Amino acid sequence: MIHSCAVIAAGSGFLFVGPSESGKTTAAINSSAHHVLGDEMNLVMGNPAGLLLEGTPFNGTFKAKKPGRAPLRAVFLLQQAPHHRISAINSSEAATLLAAEVVPPVGLDQIPGPETVPAMVDSAVAIIEKVPVFRLELMPDPGFWNVISEHFDLGL
Repeated sequence: MIHSCAVIAAGSGFLFVGPSESGKTTAAINSSAHHVLGDEMNLVMGNPAGLLLEGTPFNGTFKAKKPGRAPLRAVFLLQQAPHHRISAINSSEAATLLAAEVVPPVGLDQIPGPETVPAMVDSAVAIIEKVPVFRLELMPDPGFWNVISEHFDLGL
């Protein structure tokens, strides 16, 4: 599970990741033309064909979410900016930023141990090895979908 916003557009899953106040709910609100899985916690699961993105019952601020599942096409590490832009990010920085948003793999009645952080990093690295990770600079409007559509040739 990852602290994130998840959206299905043109049959592909896109994961928007960042700490609180980075723009996950803003991305959900500005993705209402697509299938929003959620803006709080979402699940990334492995399968033989790659990774699947699935929503969870956890509610964030965006309440118009819908259940669903799609192949994960890309992960975007969010950064608020005065423009919309997708840029490359090196794998070590991507792993660090993504791992910080992975839900610790411990039960609610457990105390995280010394193996918790390495497990979170391993989860992030497993995602980075299978799907591209980018930095997405965005403004609080739906224009970032034009940049995503152009970058991935979605025809939106």
